[in-house]
Amino acid sequence: MLTVLMVAAGSLSAFAGEWITGDFHTHTFLTDGNHTQADVVGHAFDTFGLDWMANSEHGGAFARNPEGMYWEKVTPSPYIIGNPVKDKNGRLLMWRWQSLRDYSYPLLQALQSRYPNKTLIQGLEWNVPSHEHASVAIIEDVPTAISDFEYMFDAGDKDTSRAREGLVKRNVTHADAVAGAAYLQENYADTSYFLINHPSRVLKYSAADIRDFNNAAPTVCFGFEGLPGHQKEDARGGYGR
Repeated sequence: MLTVLMVAAGSLSAFAGEWITGDFHTHTFLTDGNHTQADVVGHAFDTFGLDWMANSEHGGAFARNPEGMYWEKVTPSPYIIGNPVKDKNGRLLMWRWQSLRDYSYPLLQALQSRYPNKTLIQGLEWNVPSHEHASVAIIEDVPTAISDFEYMFDAGDKDTSRAREGLVKRNVTHADAVAGAAYLQENYADTSYFLINHPSRVLKYSAADIRDFNNAAPTVCFGFEGLPGHQKEDARGGYGR
C-alpha cells in the first residue's frame, strides 16, 4: 500500500538509510477477508518478497473464526466474552478486542517463528470516531495494548463489558478520535502508528482533522494512504458508495 508521509521541508535527510517494503493494510477471515492469516502472510513474504506486514482488520464484532467458520459452528464452542451480539442473519459475533487478543495475535506470533528474518505486526483497521478508517498498530510483546485500544476507541465496538476494568469508552466524536491519537502518543510514542486509510473514498477527513491528529500525536500520526479510494472494490476506488 502506497503511503504518503507528512514530512517537514528540509527534513528528508532523516529518512536516509535502508528502505524496506511492507503492507500495513490487510484482512483475513476474522473480519471481511477471504483468506487465512497464513495465506496472507505467505503471499506477502513468499510471493511478493515484502520485508514486513501488519495484520490490520476492522474493529467491531465479526462472525467467523480464523479458518472462515462461523463461531457458532466451531467445535468445541469458543467462549465469547462481552455483551452478546448477533448479526442480521442471527449469527453469533465475537468482539474484535477479544479476537485480537485470543486469536489474531497468537496466530501472528506462531507465523513469526516461521519467518525469523521478516517482521509481523499486530495492528487494527480503526473505525475512527466520526471519520472512516485508519491503520493503527502498537508494537508490544503482549496483545493487550492493541486489544484495549480497540475496545476503548473503535467506533464499531459497542461492547461495554470491560468498564469494571477501568477501560473508558471514547468512540463517538472527533474529540474522541483526537483523544485516541493522544493516547497513542502518551503511552506508545515510539512503538505505535496511526495512518489514515483511503481518505478520498467518502471524504470524512478534512485537512483540519489531519492537523488535529498530527498535533495530538506528532510521532504517531504521520501519514496516509496515497492511492485514491479503496483498492479492493470492483469499481475502482470504491467511489459512488
